[in-house]
Amino acid sequence: WRLTLDFALSPAGDRPVSLGSPGSNGRFEGGYGGFFWRLPACADATVWTPSGAGEAEVHGSVTPWLAWAGTFDGASATLVFVAAGGSTDPWFVRVDGYPGVGQSLAWDSPVIAEPGAPVQRSITVFVADGILGTTDIEALINQQGNRS
Repeated sequence: WRLTLDFALSPAGDRPVSLGSPGSNGRFEGGYGGFFWRLPACADATVWTPSGAGEAEVHGSVTPWLAWAGTFDGASATLVFVAAGGSTDPWFVRVDGYPGVGQSLAWDSPVIAEPGAPVQRSITVFVADGILGTTDIEALINQQGNRS
């Protein structure tokens, strides 16, 4: 299953709007904001990117994709979050406490939405039955044409 979200954030009026987060207000690695998917309870969760594995390594990383695999309500599944080509937004990841993945558009500094110049983002999420490996994920992304 594939979901692609394209969104634009624009001021409602004629003045710029600052889009911030706890991270842009000084909280270390607290840069959530933008796209966020809070997952249901997940057993045996594993999270990784092309360059690292585990919450500590992937939280705050900037990579083309991030995978989350585990058991949801008795069935195993893998979610693959694919950043838009050229994205510099860090991944926001929580495994402990609550399961969730997002891309932070204001990781450590605010982003300004100007009238006539919206802040635009895009992300694709694949949801697959079973536990995919990195090779499977790369093939899926390349087959679907999401590699920039």
